Amino acid sequence: MIIHRVKPQVSAMIDQEVWNGQRQLDLSPYLVEVPDAGEVDIDLLKGLLKDALDRHLDKETELDQWLAPRFHSALRIAPRLAGDAGVWTWLCFQVGLPYLRHRWPFNLYRLTGDFKRNGLSRLWFFSEMARNGADYADVRLVLRNPSTAQYAMENRYAMYRPAVIAFGRLAEQRQSSFDEMKQLSKRINAYLSLRSLEASGYMTPDEGIDVDWWNDRPTLAEVVGKDPKGPRDHEVPDKAIRELMVWYESLLPEADDEEAV
Repeated sequence: MIIHRVKPQVSAMIDQEVWNGQRQLDLSPYLVEVPDAGEVDIDLLKGLLKDALDRHLDKETELDQWLAPRFHSALRIAPRLAGDAGVWTWLCFQVGLPYLRHRWPFNLYRLTGDFKRNGLSRLWFFSEMARNGADYADVRLVLRNPSTAQYAMENRYAMYRPAVIAFGRLAEQRQSSFDEMKQLSKRINAYLSLRSLEASGYMTPDEGIDVDWWNDRPTLAEVVGKDPKGPRDHEVPDKAIRELMVWYESLLPEADDEEAV
């Protein structure tokens, strides 16, 4: 199906009945075709989301860990579209409402919010920014619980892949609590006003895009397989991740206590 976006004015028409599927909204006055955006396999996405819900996974942890990498693998759109809120609203109405209803109570932002708030775009965006080349393992660490996802992905460093991966690995390694992640995130953001991660030698080298992967169209069986693979691009050196983890640990409140002893 050709990709469309939904105009933001649709927000005024969305209510609990639309969310619950009790009333179908006529989107035709709000639809705009996106030029040169290509097509998306709606049946594939519907099948994937249904498969995810049929697994009866814990919706606070396991569901998004399982689903996010597979959703990213299934939806091979141009990364420039990831920031288009209207495209994600369109996809939510096309395929996403059953998942949204299962995952959250009624929340307009899960349908019309930006790419970090929309219920489907966050799956894709979190996977894109936490994958390490073709390896989605770090996506599952970032989505280990809602708190880790919030503080790994919703801050100033969320657009910098090594920083996101390092945060997820450190949270898993330390089994960090909500309060610890909150404090660490605040400190990272505070220090970023004085220090640029990219200027500190952590920038990943420029490289080509895995055109074959992005242009391929997988089957449902391939997507729901045991170990889906992402594109072989934007790999992060282990050294960069380790150095960021060490820096993060130095910002923890307990590190201040140790220095004071």
